Formats: sequence, C-alpha cells, structure tokens
Amino acid sequence: MKRILSLLSCLLLTLAFVGCRAVTPSGSDTTPTDNGDAVTAPETLCLAYNREDTLDPFSAATQLNVCLSPLLYEPLLRPGTDFSPTLVLAQSAEQTDSTRIAVTLRANAVFSDGSAVTGDDVVYSFNKAKASENYRVALSNVQAASAKRGVITFTLSSADPNGSYNLYFPIIKRSTDTGAASTAAVGSGAYVFQADRQMLTANPKNAAGATAQNKEIKLLSLVSKDAVLQNLENGSIHYMFNDLSDGNIPRTSAKDTAVDLPQLVYLGVNSGRAALAAPAVRQALSAAVDRTALAASSYAGRALPATTLFHPKWRPAAGLSAFSAGSEAGKVNELLQTAQSVPTTAETAATDTATTTVTTATTTAETAATDATGVAGAASVKEVPLTLLYASGNRCREALVKVLVQQLNQAGFQVTAQPAAYDDYKAQLAAGNFDLYIGEMRLTPSMNLFVFFRAGGAGAYGVNTAGEAAQSYAAYRAGEKTAAEFVADFSRDMPYVPLCYRQGMAAGHAALTYITPSAYSVYDGITH
Repeated sequence: MKRILSLLSCLLLTLAFVGCRAVTPSGSDTTPTDNGDAVTAPETLCLAYNREDTLDPFSAATQLNVCLSPLLYEPLLRPGTDFSPTLVLAQSAEQTDSTRIAVTLRANAVFSDGSAVTGDDVVYSFNKAKASENYRVALSNVQAASAKRGVITFTLSSADPNGSYNLYFPIIKRSTDTGAASTAAVGSGAYVFQADRQMLTANPKNAAGATAQNKEIKLLSLVSKDAVLQNLENGSIHYMFNDLSDGNIPRTSAKDTAVDLPQLVYLGVNSGRAALAAPAVRQALSAAVDRTALAASSYAGRALPATTLFHPKWRPAAGLSAFSAGSEAGKVNELLQTAQSVPTTAETAATDTATTTVTTATTTAETAATDATGVAGAASVKEVPLTLLYASGNRCREALVKVLVQQLNQAGFQVTAQPAAYDDYKAQLAAGNFDLYIGEMRLTPSMNLFVFFRAGGAGAYGVNTAGEAAQSYAAYRAGEKTAAEFVADFSRDMPYVPLCYRQGMAAGHAALTYITPSAYSVYDGITH
C-alpha cells in the first residue's frame, strides 16, 4: 500500500561553529531577555570549528565540523523535532511499496555555483554517505539508489514504514569532489565556506541564504570542549552545542536550551540467566524503576523518561505509553509471584533445550558454576544476587547506576554494581558474562530497533532474538502490526528495559533566540 509523505518544504540550517570576538554597534538588533532587559545582538556571529579536521560531510571526524555540515549542504529530507522528515531538496517523497521509496527532486534546486542538483549527484552522495561513519548506520537498511528523470528510487533491504526518515544525508556536487581533506565539495546550503577568510558567507542561490540577516559567520578554530566553553564565556564565540556524551554537563552563564536526541539509555537483561528468563521478572525490574527520578538526578534533568521504547516525541508513537514515568514498585511482588520461583537445575536444562537462540555467550561451564553457587536453585528471584555491569569513566552514567541500584534494591532485588573499563565491558558483554548491564544506543530517525532484535546487533546482548518482542517488531516493520500492537507485545516480553532518552545542550548569546536547535539541525534558524 502506498504511503505518501505530504510534507511542507522547509529549509533548515545547522550546526557547530566558532569565531572571533565581535564588535557590537549601537545600531544592532536588540532582543529582550527573560527579565525584560534588552540585549544587543552581535554584529557578526562567531562560531567554532576545527581547522585540523575537514569540512567534507562524509569524512569529518569532529563534532564541531559535523555540526557545521547542514549550513553548507542540504539533504533531500531532514528530520524535524518529532524526527519525521521535512522536504528540503525533495519536492515529494512516496513509499511506493514496503521496500521502495521514490523521491522527486525539487525542480529549482541548485548548488551554490548556480548549477542544478541532479539525480546523479544524489546517487553519488548516497554512495559516499553509505560508506561514511557519519551516515553508515542510518543508511544500513537502504540497499541501493538509482535515478531517472529527476526521481531517485531507494531500495530497502527490509520493509520499513518509516524508511524515508533516514534520508537526511547531505548532497554534494559530484564533479567538485576532489577527495582531498583540505577542500570540500560544492553544496546547496545557506552558507559557503571561504577557506582564505575562515568564515561562512551567505549563499544567494539558497532561499534562506538570500534573505539572511547574518550574511557572514566568522569561524574560530578550537580543539577541545573546554576551549569551546571558555570562548563562549569570554564572548569570542556566540553559540555552541554539546551532546554531553562524555558525561560532563558544562556550567555556563550563557542562555542554554536542551536538545532532544535519539540517544536511548537502557537496562540490558541477560534472559539466558535462569533468574531472568521469565518475562514477568523483567517486567518487575521495569516496574521498580522511577524513570523521572533517574533523568532528574543522573542527567541534571537533561533526559526524558522513556515511557515507551521509542523516543517520547517520535511522531509514529505519539500518544503511546507502555511504562510509567514513575515507580510502580507496588507491582513488583505481584509480577514476581507470577514468575513464581527460579527454575531448578533440571528445569533450566529443559528450558535451554526448548528455547531458541538467545544472544549471549554463557557457556556450559558458566551455567554449572552458577548452579554450584545456588543461583539456579534459589527459591525466589529476590534471593538471587544480580550484578549490574556498566562502563566506568562517565559521571552521568555512574550517577544513573547509583540511583538505579538503589531503586532496584528498595524493590527487593539484590543488585550490585560492577564497573569495568570500556574494553573489558564490551568483552564481558560479548562473552555473556553479565546479569544486567547499562547500555546506550543512538537510534536512527526511523527508530530502527533491529540493533536489539537481530543476532549480532549492537544492543542484542542477552536478548532472545526469536522471542515475542523480536517477532512482533519484524511484523510491525512488515506492516502486519501497528506501533501500538508492537509496544504492547514488547511490554509483555520486556527483553530490555528502556530508561530514558538523553538530551544535548545548546548555549549562546542571549540575543540569539531565533536559533531553534534540534538533533539534526543544531543551528536551525541562524540565517535570521
């Protein structure tokens, strides 16, 4: 069945910059602050970038330069604040069947040099993006692209009703791609990079660029996050974005705002362990969690409770709810009574024989060792000591683990935190040597969950990849189930426990209220 995306065309801008200290003349625009005082806007914006890194969107390695990319290049479609796509270089996007998406190029789409954007440029850019670390995951389910008469057809490897959400890769002019790190190909974005002047200048061929009040944006080369913050504080640059992935939340006197990210933090569960094999036990773990308290105390409020496995603002999941944002500790005992007791050694053996593949590497020796310590023969799940594995070295994650262990133990579980260096953490996951673990996954705009439900997936540790949730998700992707039906099935099976979705932070000059950052357009509106 055809699924048409009727999307309003919009031009989005974005990303990270750096610059030089600006002069503020008396004639500049003024913006009222929250307390009513007028603030004069900088005459020329200054933003951060990294001179040692390329501005090529496919090979840029630093967050600063990756974030600059949407100012220089445009995609066919760009995810909005609800992750649904808006038309940019595309005139329309239509899902012609379960594995094909037809995108028609906008007739008047041109690069900054005035030449037309062609289907050949799009296909070339797609192939570059698919091989790029920056877009490889988003395009992992897009098998191929072909162009004919201004229509680009994307073929998916497997059905996805939201496949068009992932077509946000930048389009470059093929003939100008030299492959040299020091030069960037021509794009169609609102700005053009002037290497000799270390600045961005408005692109008159772009609708937003042609009407931009910020005709120039100076760039200042900075390397570390600390340097970016320091230069924001002293006024040398006027805006910054930090995804907070290192667990350090910067303190700044600048006006800051939270930026929603598709960054899921979850509690992984080894369903291959006898104590955790029953879905009711995993449901009890979920019920014991106060997600609101976790987000507030662990990430200083810069996270959203995960009330479904999808991002709370993801359009296809609007109105859905599967888990309480607060604790449901009162349900824990009832759920554990449903699960009854942990299977005996004999029962465990029978279960192992009948159960389909679980993505964990627990060996016979490990199982025997577990039985020898009495874990598999315990009378109640609450009597089974559980370890919570996590990667150390991240303050927010460590704070989350501390609060989560407290919540689980208050509900009657016996959980002990087990920190590990990242390489050791990954090795223990791969070996199946864990009961519970803290994971974090950056999902695609389409919220692709096969990373959890396919053997070998980055989040599939401990998950029964032939279980109810995995089968239901495959049916949802094939159009055989609704999102609500899948969420209900997931809630029963609970192969892992979604906790929260992390946010990033944008901060800048108080007058820059017209910038409205989002995950894929951090500096949206900067043309002003």
